[in-house]
Amino acid sequence: MTKNKLHVIKGDRVKVIAGKDKGAVGEVLAVHPEAQRVTVSGVNIVKRHLRDTAAQPQGRQTKGGIVSSEAPIRWSSSATMASSGVVSGSSTMASSK
Repeated sequence: MTKNKLHVIKGDRVKVIAGKDKGAVGEVLAVHPEAQRVTVSGVNIVKRHLRDTAAQPQGRQTKGGIVSSEAPIRWSSSATMASSGVVSGSSTMASSK
């Protein structure tokens, strides 16, 4: 079994370079190397419809409704950002006249 290693770790600042949230910047909340996915704050927001749960013996009860949360995105759709705000791995072409 091969070990999957991704270019990002939890806490990194990344920029989304593909998909519906292209250009968004956020912090990595979770990394799922086996699925090659990362969860980024404020990116890929999905809405889930939850129903009320009855009181359990432990006393936990959740309120139902529409709940928004982040869903994982493909790791290849994100690029790590340096502290200066420049995306690593991107090159800038110098104009020559």
